Amino acid sequence: MDYEFILKADSRFAFISFCFAYKNYKAGKKINLPIWLDATCSGIQHFATMRKDEELAISVNVISNPQDPDKVQDIYSEMIEPTHKKLKEISNQDPSKFKLGMVKLNRKLIKPSIMTRTYNVTVKRVANQLTTSLEKYTR
Repeated sequence: MDYEFILKADSRFAFISFCFAYKNYKAGKKINLPIWLDATCSGIQHFATMRKDEELAISVNVISNPQDPDKVQDIYSEMIEPTHKKLKEISNQDPSKFKLGMVKLNRKLIKPSIMTRTYNVTVKRVANQLTTSLEKYTR
């Protein structure tokens, strides 16, 4: 196994476990690897379905995008630009919050806030999640 490649994995031990299981699978051996469900934004998927919101359903892969049916959508990445725009707007309106306009958002930073909001996490808690994440990225 390539050490540098393993270090790039978000969950290194889960990745290594998968590598060994895959090696055994290719050799025709029995594998024992726990599988957890990794739905695409399941809370938002339920919300889109209940509201019959076609645009949101496309963004969270409930239905295929008619323009590109094979493309997997990623609502977290889609939300980076509108969120950045809103932060910039807030920083322009209130000079004491000028640092908000300089935040460089990415998918990893924004995902927890978007994902947990559908599970009734308060706006205050979302702000705390973002603050904690930003503190980690700015150290």
